Amino acid sequence: MQKLLRIAVLTALTLVVSPVVHSQAAEIKCICAEAVRPPLTELGPEFERGTGHKLIATYELGPVVARKIEQGEPFDLAVLNSPQTANPIKQGKLAGAPVNLVRAGMGVAIRAGAPKPDIGSVEAFKQAMLKAKSVTFPEEGTSGAHFRSILKRLGIEEQMQPKLKPSAQGAGFGMVARGEAEMMIGVIPQFLVNPGIEVVGPLPGELNTWIELAAAIGASAKEPQAAAALIKYLKTPEAVALFKAKGWEPMP
Repeated sequence: MQKLLRIAVLTALTLVVSPVVHSQAAEIKCICAEAVRPPLTELGPEFERGTGHKLIATYELGPVVARKIEQGEPFDLAVLNSPQTANPIKQGKLAGAPVNLVRAGMGVAIRAGAPKPDIGSVEAFKQAMLKAKSVTFPEEGTSGAHFRSILKRLGIEEQMQPKLKPSAQGAGFGMVARGEAEMMIGVIPQFLVNPGIEVVGPLPGELNTWIELAAAIGASAKEPQAAAALIKYLKTPEAVALFKAKGWEPMP
């Protein structure tokens, strides 16, 4: 299946990206939200092989990416949560409107093999949180901020404070896998690519939210055409299929 998907991706590249000779190859500096690392780690090399361009990607939490843009860090392409493009747009840091890519919901993860709590309803989720010994979540980022808003909405913010273990970028997955935290709240696709943990399920419908990823070219990009080619590639059906395999879904 992976081999067939790779062949399809390479075929898509030949159709949507103009051929380049070696002298035209560009280095695309991309600053990306951590959530997009798993799919882009696979899609990036295929893009490079099909175009001759080189993708230089760094990964941070979404708010960090937005701050770097606002502070003037040079980049050709940024991939971050859609709402976090608002200030860069106002500041004139982006060339044109961001392009929506994919989205994913939030969920709960536990150590692999541990008993799964019932989170099938709002009340069940509330009780699961109250019964948990410890819960980790991204200290900074859209999912972490949304989880804190859920606790406040459910009226259990104060009761949960001793159990909360906010984690730095990527640290929460290891905490759960090692048993240092009983549960983790976050974006479901990120759970799927971290060993030692498994997904309990999505947050109950009315408590969930969509984490939406958008791509934007920098207003001062050195390689805007190559960056545009990468965005076009990420929107092909074949690239979207790989996103879906990693837990993301197309924007409606």
